[in-house]
Amino acid sequence: MGLLLIKTLRATGVGTILAVDGVPYRREAALQAGATHAVDPTAAEDLARTLPRSGADVAIDVTN
Repeated sequence: MGLLLIKTLRATGVGTILAVDGVPYRREAALQAGATHAVDPTAAEDLARTLPRSGADVAIDVTN
């Protein structure tokens, strides 16, 4: 479901798409699907560097 959402967001013109997943191959799949960034949730410093100071405009949780 998450990859479909990424593709839909990309197709509708969303500029920055941040995927967060603890599994490396899923982060790679997210990037291939169109995410602009993919980070490990345990790497808080990577996540902090990726987001603007104001944070995200929208957050969508897609979990199984």
